[in-house]
Amino acid sequence: DPEILLVTLGNLASRYKDTGQWAAAEASYAQVIEQATQIYGATHPRVWLNQANMAELLLQRGRSSAAMALASQVEAQAQDALGPTHRITAFATFLRGRALLQLGEAGTALPVLTQARQRLQAALGAEAGLSLRAGWFLALAMKQVGQQDAARDLINEGLPISLRVHGASHPEYLDWQRLATELNAAS
Repeated sequence: DPEILLVTLGNLASRYKDTGQWAAAEASYAQVIEQATQIYGATHPRVWLNQANMAELLLQRGRSSAAMALASQVEAQAQDALGPTHRITAFATFLRGRALLQLGEAGTALPVLTQARQRLQAALGAEAGLSLRAGWFLALAMKQVGQQDAARDLINEGLPISLRVHGASHPEYLDWQRLATELNAAS
């Protein structure tokens, strides 16, 4: 069954990504995208979701420009077909903002990450892990452009939610704490 094969390949790619096996993850995502395109056509949400996952992997590998191009493409297609607050559109917007931030364009990333956070909260809820992560990257962008007070406000909002959702030893909660510490040290 092609559907089962796609899910299996996608899960394998995710496992490779989660365990730092970047080359294997990239090859698996490429295979999933190719198979999904053959089965559903290039304008299907399954193709876009896997392309977004590939863009996230590219970000993790430091290939920001390639990630930006892919995330922008997915965002445009998903927004046209699914709307601005669909989870795929929101995820792609978030990835585009992260790519801009990695490219050293915090000022340009700021409105994109603001939009991404709003879209993710609309699609998934404010306490969803991805919504919280978007908030963290938004606070980081605010810090980088000198909006320390706004960054602190966002951290004061996100830190207790992250603690409740993730727990005190979770890496994402620790990221929030580290960012709060950096901001407090800078003031």
